[in-house]
Amino acid sequence: PLEITKLTQLKYLSLQGSSLRILPPEIGQLTQLHILDVSNTPLSSFPPEIGQLTQLRSLVASYTSLNSLPNEIGQLTQLKSLSLGGTPLL
Repeated sequence: PLEITKLTQLKYLSLQGSSLRILPPEIGQLTQLHILDVSNTPLSSFPPEIGQLTQLRSLVASYTSLNSLPNEIGQLTQLKSLSLGGTPLL
């Protein structure tokens, strides 16, 4: 299996259209990530570690099964774009 913890310099991660249901807590170790795309997945929640992605500028989670966002989303001070269209959250 892919060890996400080794991808610490990753800037862009697209999991669009995958069968992803959960993001592992290790996602928080991708501290250089600028863009995260999890659209068109059955993802139902973000782990609190999402707040560690302090360089994240764009989060695309359209057409997922998200029904809430963790408070840690507020720690993403560089976030310029948040796409949540087509989610039960709205």
